[in-house]
Amino acid sequence: LLAYADFDGTAPGGSEVQRPGEAKPRPVLHEYAPHRDDWQPGDPTWRGERGKGLIGALNYLAGKGVNSVSFLPYNAGGDGDNVWPFVSRNDKRHWDCSKLDQWGIVFDHATARGLHLHFKLQENEIDDDRLGHEAQAGRVLESLDGGRLGPERRLYCRELIARFGPNLALNWNLGEENTQSPDEVREMAGYLRRIDPYPRNIVIHTFPDQQDRVYPPLLGEGSALTGASLQNSWNNAHQRTLKWVRESARAGRPWVVANDEQNPANMGVPPDPGYQGHSGEARQGGRTYTLHDIRKLCLWGTLMAGGAGVEYYFGYQLPEND
Repeated sequence: LLAYADFDGTAPGGSEVQRPGEAKPRPVLHEYAPHRDDWQPGDPTWRGERGKGLIGALNYLAGKGVNSVSFLPYNAGGDGDNVWPFVSRNDKRHWDCSKLDQWGIVFDHATARGLHLHFKLQENEIDDDRLGHEAQAGRVLESLDGGRLGPERRLYCRELIARFGPNLALNWNLGEENTQSPDEVREMAGYLRRIDPYPRNIVIHTFPDQQDRVYPPLLGEGSALTGASLQNSWNNAHQRTLKWVRESARAGRPWVVANDEQNPANMGVPPDPGYQGHSGEARQGGRTYTLHDIRKLCLWGTLMAGGAGVEYYFGYQLPEND
């Protein structure tokens, strides 16, 4: 969302190498050009005409009944490698005030249009010094304090809360496919809870096959977390949501549980039939599924399990992807 050409100090990612399980990097920034027509007189811009594409895109989403958007405020070293709040990619202690003012205009408009702001504070590649799905020991220069609660991470949390915390509906997600240790998660969640003057939902996202390892030690009084951001197969949403709704209730602090990413990663949720010539069908394990299956088993599966809702993920092999 924030890899946008109209923002100050924003540049395309440097990598042109396609990593396994990811889309091929595109050395361009979003312009959201088709949505300039969705911008309305009286809507905000900056530096003259800048911002019309993204502001129009938010208008379009709100007009279709969408009420949540998910984004990374920092992804240097990650999939996109094109979003950071700093004056330069590697300068974690000096923040870009003009860029952040522009982000603020966008977030304020999203709030005015009834869109919940899902801040995914980190992604797997840069949340700590552990590498990949197996969390192998290494060194990640882009990580904040190597995953610990040090000065870089404290500054990051404080700045985001101070600048964007007053928006009416948001949550803080500690990280996408997070591999920080339980103690590191507790420290970060606890710090967010202490410094945020608003009772925000604090959640964490993890690999589908690591939920049963990551979540249990964080339930109840085990952390300041108040929810889970689930990634699992689209047709398993009911079972996984119900599990963590029940487990968190048993632990004495019921969690807000949402389904935020649908596997398989290459397909996720298929686009509407006819979009850019797409059939509207996707395949998983030899089975074809469509938006109607997503609605029945993912959306309603989540809601009927007591889940908070669904954010749709579009897979890396689709024309428009994450």
